[in-house]
Formats: sequence, structure tokens, C-alpha cells
Amino acid sequence: MTWSSIRKKLSSILTAKAHAASDDVCDSIMGLFALASSSRKFGSTELLNDILSMIVPCDLSQYFAFLVRDKLTINYEVAGFRVGPLDLNQLAYRSKKAGSDYAKEHVKQLSDLPLSISRLTKVHVIPWETYLKTYFEQVPSSERDIRYMMVDRYAHAVAEALFEDFFRDFREAQLMPQALGASWLSVDFLLRLAGSERVSIFLNVQGQRFGWVAPTTMTIKVDLGGPHVGVPLVLNSLTNHFGALADGPVDQVIRTYCRFLAEAAAAAPDSRNSDAFLYHVIALDLLLGEKGSSTASVTKRSALLAHRGLNVTYDELLKKCDRVYDARSQYVHAGKAPDTELLAVVEEITREIVFSLFRLKAAGANADSTFRDTWVRRVDVLIAKLAAKEPISEEEFRRVGVACGDDFSYLELRDGLASGTTREKPKDET
Repeated sequence: MTWSSIRKKLSSILTAKAHAASDDVCDSIMGLFALASSSRKFGSTELLNDILSMIVPCDLSQYFAFLVRDKLTINYEVAGFRVGPLDLNQLAYRSKKAGSDYAKEHVKQLSDLPLSISRLTKVHVIPWETYLKTYFEQVPSSERDIRYMMVDRYAHAVAEALFEDFFRDFREAQLMPQALGASWLSVDFLLRLAGSERVSIFLNVQGQRFGWVAPTTMTIKVDLGGPHVGVPLVLNSLTNHFGALADGPVDQVIRTYCRFLAEAAAAAPDSRNSDAFLYHVIALDLLLGEKGSSTASVTKRSALLAHRGLNVTYDELLKKCDRVYDARSQYVHAGKAPDTELLAVVEEITREIVFSLFRLKAAGANADSTFRDTWVRRVDVLIAKLAAKEPISEEEFRRVGVACGDDFSYLELRDGLASGTTREKPKDET
């Protein structure tokens, strides 16, 4: 077998056991396996199987501490993450419990990093205390330093791989607020600005009182976008009015749609306005377009769904949607950048349509596995009624997610992000 195929097989086994499975992790495990094999206490296959069978759960504390130039007051929790001042006392306590004096030795360095993102989670690791006693009794003393170096490499490889999960999950936790215009903490430009520190503390390995600390120095760029970090406000407001996202058909559509809006939000601060504009239009195409359908069908559906939430008439918003798609065509086919003002126009439209989807979710649309097709057909019926100047009832608007009465809307959330608060859903409101 080639080294690549061995690594691929090992990665598959580790993944099945919920263990980190990056190339560095696989290489460090195979290095230790090769070193232990030199004792010839076991056959190679038996030895590797024994090592992998030892994988056990443990607690992992992850700290991502960073420096910003401006003094900021940030303190909130979201999806298991705590964002705020670095808790040096907690970090020092957990480091000491793991048998490390890392926090004590680096107190000055850590004190200079006032903010952190942290979380406590469950992971799976190989318990090296047991491993060393079991497999290295016959390793020559000349190789023992190598042994500890390899164990250290394993610890850092696992920590690095799990920080990839950390950043991915933190991005996901901010996805909805970012898509809807809240400011956020960016982890996409980690190597550009001030120094930072990643610290992983592994504890309670298989319930036993031992662990280890794996620190890594790096950098971060902070993209706050305003004095108030709106992640908790957006998530709390959406949950209060519509319920938490789950895994139903509507929930999945919301997540997919909002990923493109989040990409647009990330592009705008870097002055990539044309890219941001295009992400919004792509989101509309994916959500409301169909194979073989015309641009007109997407613009009409967009205008129908968003006009009441944006406090304009259907005809007024349809004209704006037509301008958006004309600009898209000019950009794609002629390279002409869209007018800056159109980014704000399409941004409002796409974000209000998020609220249409949330209203459908709250109304029970998740029960329909084919809701998207049913929903678009109902939208088209209302568009036909408008064209024929036939009356449309509030119930018909409500069935497709159009804002009715005092429904919570994007404009209300936007104003709430500016003021720092939004109204709560009345307790008797269904």
C-alpha cells in the first residue's frame, strides 16, 4: 500500500470513531505506531488495532484570544461559544488541572490579549498516558525523547484539526445574523492583523485526572462593522418570533439561502460591492428560479414576497427588481459594475425574503416535504391575481409568507440592530 492509501484508510477509521482525522493527525499516529512497533511486543496489525481501540471521550476547552486596537465591550454567548473578555482565571485553573503551567508562564502574553472566543466541548482522543505505559516499555532509552516529541506532535495536530471545527462552527453560528445585516466577528483573515493565541486544554480523558495543553500562536482580523455585535440580538429575535431552526425542509432552505447572503455581507466590507451584489442575485435565482424559467418570474416572485415587509407597493418593488436584474446582465455579459445604490436595494429584498421563509416555518410549512414547489406555485397564483387586479386576502398573503399586520420584518430587525433592541413577540401571539 502507498502512504497516501494508508493515510486515507486511517482517516476513515478515525472519522468513524469521531476522532480528528487531518493528515497531520494521521501522520503523528503512524509515527508513534512505527516507534512502538520497534519493541516487537505485538504484531503490526494487532498493535495498530489496539491503539485505535483505545480512543476515548474527553473534555476540550478551546480559547481563541486576540488583540484589537480599539477598546471594545463585548460579552455574549451563541451556540456554545462565549465571546468576551479572556477569563484568565478559568484558563489557568484548567491548565493546572491538566498538569501544565502554561498559563502561569504566559500570563503577561495572555494579559495583552483582552478578548477571546471560547467553548467547552466533547471530543475523542487516544489516552497517551495509558499508551506510553502499554507500548513503550521496551523502547530503547535513546528513542524516548523522540517518543515524547511524537506525542507532543499528536497533541498539537489534534488541537489544530479541532480548531478548524471551532472556526467552522463559529462561522455557522453567525451565519443567520451576518446574512441579515448584523455586525459579526470575522475569522476569514486570521493572518493579517494583530497577534493572537489559540489554546486547547484536554481534560478528563476517559474520566481520569490527566490531560494536556496545546497552545498555538497566530493572528486575527476583527471585522465588527459597528459598535454593537448583533449576533445574539438577531438569533434571539428570530427564535422569539419564529422558533429555533431545526432540520425540516424550510429550515434547510433557509440555511442554504442565507449562506449566499452571508457571502455577500463578507464581500461588502472589502469594497467588493459587485461580488456582494452578485451573491444576492444568485441567492434569489437559486431560491425562486426554475430551469427554463425567465428572469421575469424571479423578479415578480421577489417583489410579491418582499413588498409589504419593505413598505412599498408591488409595482414599485417590481421596477426595482427589474433594475437589479438588468444590472446583473450588464455585469455578467458586459463587465459593467452595478450601481452602488442597487446593492442596498437587492440587500433589502433578499433579507426580507428570509423573513418570508421564517414565517412559513412558524406556520408549519416544515410538515410539507415538497413545500418549495407548493410555495412557488402559490406565489405565482397571487402574482396572476395582481395582474388581473383581483383582490387578495390577508390569509392568502400569509400562506406564502408575505408580511401581514404587525409581523416581524427585516426593516424592524435592521432598526433593532441600530438601537440594540427589538420587540418581543406577545405571549398570546400564535
